[in-house]
Amino acid sequence: MSTLPAAAAAGAVTPIAPKFNDTNGTVYINEQHGVRFHIDVDGTEVTKDGLPYARPGTFTAEHGIRAGVPITVTAVSAGPPTVLTGTTE
Repeated sequence: MSTLPAAAAAGAVTPIAPKFNDTNGTVYINEQHGVRFHIDVDGTEVTKDGLPYARPGTFTAEHGIRAGVPITVTAVSAGPPTVLTGTTE
């Protein structure tokens, strides 16, 4: 019987990178079990549907995405037992 590394045993997940479309000014967040994404547009958090995180889907100017403004997307664990690996921002 083999032993898994602690991260794998705990439910290691590598976040799927968001898709940025500069042409139409959108950010797409994939649905991913165990991962919550936060979108920051020049210091303002962007959400929809009243959630404290960015629900999976496409975010547009209607949601606060602005062309020419720095956008940071950060992945966080939705809670135990998910452990994030790889790039989270």
